[in-house]
Amino acid sequence: MCKARYGLSDAGFDAFLSIIVDMLPKDNKVPANTYYANKLISQLTMGVENIQPCRNHCILYQGDDYRDLDSCPKCGASRYKTNKDYIEEECVASIPKGKNKRRPNKRPRRVVQNPPIKKMIK
Repeated sequence: MCKARYGLSDAGFDAFLSIIVDMLPKDNKVPANTYYANKLISQLTMGVENIQPCRNHCILYQGDDYRDLDSCPKCGASRYKTNKDYIEEECVASIPKGKNKRRPNKRPRRVVQNPPIKKMIK
């Protein structure tokens, strides 16, 4: 928490940990460096579920009805970012024939991270 809040580098956080280790009795359980601190904390974290919403906030692309759609049924907005198919005039000669089209990019426009609270409660 201190590392993220104050923008400490890994080396700075390692130095901070070594100061704490020196202040405490010899048989303490303070991690020696950032790697071991992250390894210790990773056991306590809960996973997140990525949910893709419509860019106009109409629907969430989850559940049986909306999971496989490529566009919003309410507003018609595309679920994914699209590539702009353009070629600058100066670069046309350097592109081999048949390779002037870019493949569509399937990156979602928005992603919301949701902790799986329902699974934790059950």
